[in-house]
Amino acid sequence: MRFVTHTVFIFILLLTAGCSNELEVYAPYKETPVIYCVLDGGADTQYVRVSKTYQIEGETFTGAKDSLLGYFNEELDIKIANTETGLATKLIPTRMQKDPGTFNVRNDVYKTTEPFTLTPGNSYSVQINIPSTGKTYTATVLAIDAPSEVIFSKNSKLDITNNNLTITGGRFGRIFSCYIRFYYEVCDSSTQSGCVIRHLDYFAARNVLANENKPFESIYITLRGSEWVNYLRNELSAMPGKSFRYIRTDVNWVSGGKDFELAYYQSLPSLFFVSKSTNTSNIPDALGFVGSIYTNRIENALVDSSVIKLIQSIPGMLK
Repeated sequence: MRFVTHTVFIFILLLTAGCSNELEVYAPYKETPVIYCVLDGGADTQYVRVSKTYQIEGETFTGAKDSLLGYFNEELDIKIANTETGLATKLIPTRMQKDPGTFNVRNDVYKTTEPFTLTPGNSYSVQINIPSTGKTYTATVLAIDAPSEVIFSKNSKLDITNNNLTITGGRFGRIFSCYIRFYYEVCDSSTQSGCVIRHLDYFAARNVLANENKPFESIYITLRGSEWVNYLRNELSAMPGKSFRYIRTDVNWVSGGKDFELAYYQSLPSLFFVSKSTNTSNIPDALGFVGSIYTNRIENALVDSSVIKLIQSIPGMLK
């Protein structure tokens, strides 16, 4: 037994002396921008979010909380241009702070400084220049056509039993979601003070696409008033000690082009960025997504009286 132990001990010494158990896992760092932009044909302000990859030794959560890592600590030169007309606009930084959590709340977002709406069918380029390196990153996307019609049955009301919403996609459009936005005022129930206006979104349809071979194929969405109100009831019940007042209901729908469709399904639920191997990430040497959507809405849609009665029956809802 003593001989075996001695032999093993010598073997360990030889192994330790002859080899190193350290492994270098870090490759030379390469700064890679992470770009996220969805051009909205239904809005007059466009936004681009830019961050970058970073490499850190040690605890990853430490890096996630560092507001200097993962961002360009300089003002970037960003513009959006209509490649058909040459019309371009410069973007400026805007403050859009994230909610507190694991990551720091910094959120580098740039916005257009003047109304900049998309012309359906035209191509647009997003150009980002990093002054400290002189590198420029560019992506081009085709702006979709707007949905051509939205039709409510039964005198344009949301009916308690069954109401069909008809949406027809545009020439390059595909419908991705339709949601009912419920606006309400919430106050402290005892003092009726501290009132703020909020909204709740109820998705009547997600991921419903028109037939690719029939781009003008209509989509019929069934909206049930009772299911919608039950959703509102459950959400508002999580706010004890509050009273509510109904303001209005909007109907929103989102359509997009083929590039947006690819990114939408590949990167759900985050939709932050997609890999460089996909068609949507056509930003050289960067991880990114540039897509085009059209968000349209019917504001203050008429709601059937029977549904209004259900809304008024929600605990804390004032008439």
